[in-house]
Amino acid sequence: MLNLQTLGVKPEVLVGICLERSLEMVIGLLAILKAGGAYLPLEPAFPNARLAFMLEDAQVLMLLTQESLKEGLPKTAYFVLCLDAETETLSQYSEENLKSGVAPENLAYVIYTSGSTGNPKGVQIVHSSLLNFLTSTQKQPGLTEADVLLAITTISFDIAALEIYLPLIVGAKIVLAHRYDVSDGLQLLEKLNHDSITVMQATPATCCDRKCRDSP
Repeated sequence: MLNLQTLGVKPEVLVGICLERSLEMVIGLLAILKAGGAYLPLEPAFPNARLAFMLEDAQVLMLLTQESLKEGLPKTAYFVLCLDAETETLSQYSEENLKSGVAPENLAYVIYTSGSTGNPKGVQIVHSSLLNFLTSTQKQPGLTEADVLLAITTISFDIAALEIYLPLIVGAKIVLAHRYDVSDGLQLLEKLNHDSITVMQATPATCCDRKCRDSP
C-alpha cells in the first residue's frame, strides 16, 4: 500500500492540492501536513494557465485532486492522486499519528500572489509563523469550542489557514461555504442564519453586499 510518506513526502517537499470545497479538501490539507510536507493550494476555478505556471514554478512532487477535476488540470511532470478514487485503500491505513520530522522552520505551505504586476510569486510560510498566527487569533479576537465558524475563503488565500485550522485547534465547528454561497449576499445571509454561524471573517465587499444590506 502507498501513503504520502512512501511516495516521498517529507519536510520541505511541496504537494499541490486542487479539490472542491469539501471534507475531502480539509482531509487532504491535514494529510500533507501530517506526512511532513508543505502544500501548494490550487483553486479549481483559476485559469488553466495560472495553475500550470504555479505547478511548474513550485516544482511540486505530486498533486492531490479528485476525479472530476483531473482531466481539466495542466499536464506536467508530477504524480496525481485522486482522493475520491482511493477511499477504499485509504480506509485500510492506521489512524495513528505519523512521525513527520517537521521542525518549526520547515515549510507549511506556499501561497502565490495575484501576479497583477508581473508573474505570480510564491510566498513561503513556515510552521512557526502559522502557529504564532493561530495562537494569537485564538486569544484575540478569540474563538472557543462553542463557536461555529463559516469558512468562505479559497485556500489559495492566506487567511484560509485561520478559517480551517483555528476551529480544529479549539474544538469549534467549521461550516465550509461553497463559492456560490459567497457570491450572493442573500444566499450568504441565509447560510449564516441556517447554520447558526457565530464567526465569519471577510472583506468589506463581502460583508456589505447590497442585497444583504437591503434585506430585512
